[in-house]
Amino acid sequence: MLSPLFSFAENHIQAIVAQWTVTTYAQSEEYAKRKWIPGFLDEVERETTWLLRHILQQAQKGGSIDYRLVENIAEDRKEMGTSQFNFIRSSSELGDILLRYIQQAISTQQIQASPEDYQTFQRDIYAILQQMGWHVEKGYESS
Repeated sequence: MLSPLFSFAENHIQAIVAQWTVTTYAQSEEYAKRKWIPGFLDEVERETTWLLRHILQQAQKGGSIDYRLVENIAEDRKEMGTSQFNFIRSSSELGDILLRYIQQAISTQQIQASPEDYQTFQRDIYAILQQMGWHVEKGYESS
């Protein structure tokens, strides 16, 4: 997974997470329940940024990704009363936003990538999302 697209995504992680926060998370059931808690949204953004950066860095190294962090976050979300379905959907939407961000960067020539490079990146992101879904399930089952 040694693709310049992973590095580009990592370098633009703040913008990707900010877009996800506004378009997805701020509309979620979880946020609606907790938006009155001071600092809650900032903490979700920090956690999401940290997790996404961790996954992108591990993917760039070409090794296996440690998904225990996903399981731990899933355990927390279950304890908070967030449904597994909503948590997985939110994670998937983060992946979709990441892919759209990269597509836009390619189309505006912020980064050069062949169609094959983008297809490989897209395949890798979908594989990561699939693994995340399985580990979310494990996190929900373990608590």
